[in-house]
Amino acid sequence: MQNTIEQQTVRPSWTRRTWAATRRRWVPLLLVFASFVMGFTVTAHHTEALSPIDEWVYADYLYKLPQQVLIPRGQEIGPEALKLMACTGVREYGPMGPECGSDYAAHLDEFPQGGITSADGYTPCTS
Repeated sequence: MQNTIEQQTVRPSWTRRTWAATRRRWVPLLLVFASFVMGFTVTAHHTEALSPIDEWVYADYLYKLPQQVLIPRGQEIGPEALKLMACTGVREYGPMGPECGSDYAAHLDEFPQGGITSADGYTPCTS
């Protein structure tokens, strides 16, 4: 009788190749998941109030964009953006200008910068 001992090659169950294949599948999914978490966090903490860095001028530009591509320097802020400023205001400072619901065009001087587009270095403007 012969004793035959078969040699079996024992391979580790987690090889470099397996790890690389797993990483290739999971890393993109983790990045997509992280982007959703970040987007949700930013959205959940955002209020209706504007940010203090000229956001009402940007909002005015977006309201005017369908009719007007460039905003000339010194143009009056539109009624929609004036309403945003009077009713919701800026996050740290609150509402600015006349009382919410009043005639904004008659009280432009009560708004910051007199209700005139002044951020021409930041918004698309013409000279």
